Amino acid sequence: MGRIKNKILQTILYADLFDYPLTIDEIWRYLHSDKKTTRSELKKELSVLKKISKKENFYLLKGREGIVEKRIAKQKESERKIIRAKKVINMLSLVPTVKLIGISGSLSVLNSKANDDIDLFVIASSGKIWTTRFLLVLFLLMLGSYRRRGLKKTKDLFCLNMIIDESNFFFTKDKKNIYTAHEIAQLLPIVNKDRAYQNFIKKNSWIFNFMANFDPPKIRTKKQASLEKIFNSLINLFVFEKIAKTIQIALMKKRLGKEITRDDVLAFHPYDFGQKIIEKYESIITYTRGH
Repeated sequence: MGRIKNKILQTILYADLFDYPLTIDEIWRYLHSDKKTTRSELKKELSVLKKISKKENFYLLKGREGIVEKRIAKQKESERKIIRAKKVINMLSLVPTVKLIGISGSLSVLNSKANDDIDLFVIASSGKIWTTRFLLVLFLLMLGSYRRRGLKKTKDLFCLNMIIDESNFFFTKDKKNIYTAHEIAQLLPIVNKDRAYQNFIKKNSWIFNFMANFDPPKIRTKKQASLEKIFNSLINLFVFEKIAKTIQIALMKKRLGKEITRDDVLAFHPYDFGQKIIEKYESIITYTRGH
């Protein structure tokens, strides 16, 4: 099988793990390749792939045509969720230590189910990660929209999946993989201050080694307001960051699992879902090479 055909198949196989058939534009955008491919070249190679089927405007593995209806249904549900999410996120942007808020996970690609929660990715002002989380949780609690651990009904509740300090946009070597590359590429930025999104993509340019065709969305940026800068200075003056950390660590202590709680990264993933996806993906790739 030619290089491009193989990359197309790998891309569709990866999406299939999420029951997610792809349009031709999505295959091109997320193509698993370290070299750029033209759309015309991709279209030509895609048309002769024997293992791939087309239904409506979606490409998928033969025998998996049923996931097209699932995607269409989830897309409609996701569009409703995003309308709600944007309203809440715009309110959360009032937190003066926030630099970026984006929708992550399945909702960012319109693949969310009705009862799913809403995952958020946040970039905080330098040295204000604990303050940022404290204020965001407080805000969401006031709105009745915070997803607490252990809740069975999580529909439309907000989960602060990951918060990173703007001074640390880097991922460790073991996290620089196809799963993380997808998470970054599929991020849907909503609030963007001081070009935080653009800087984040620039400092994580390693993702283009996995998806060379990826073109970051154009998103407006606004400058951090003067009052927000003053607030940030007051946090330093009154050591609120240290207080916020002490309070939250005390509340988390009994429930901590595999979460990361550093002063530059807060990642709340009790189970390493990414690692499981990579293992499945690699086993499927190995199998298809032999068939």
